[in-house]
Amino acid sequence: MSSTLLRRQKDQTAQCKRSLSSAKDVQPSQHLKLTAVDRPVKLPARSLLTRSQWQSIAKSLHLSGRECQIVRAIFEGHKETAIAHKLGISPHTVHAYVRRIYGKLDVNCHCELLLCIFEVYLGLPRAI
Repeated sequence: MSSTLLRRQKDQTAQCKRSLSSAKDVQPSQHLKLTAVDRPVKLPARSLLTRSQWQSIAKSLHLSGRECQIVRAIFEGHKETAIAHKLGISPHTVHAYVRRIYGKLDVNCHCELLLCIFEVYLGLPRAI
């Protein structure tokens, strides 16, 4: 790596640390997850959609209660093993649910699934 790039990364890291140290009066729920330099920051999904909005999305997409729980966990950024642990079921069962959800919504990956959720939430026509 060039010295200019390293210097820029160090400056960005220092700036992040300064902004965190100055945010002591911020509530824990307002903190963002820190990631490596030049990577997107994840926002918690629970602040984006309410429970009733999730229920409306599930009804629109014809998802069962368990399927909705799994979609919501994927939306929050959890992996299949973490979802299985959270819901108290086998990772293989979670994988089967994910495949069933993909089939119902005619998507092939998590990105398309999340796009589908946003399209339904915003009332847009399906792009895929």
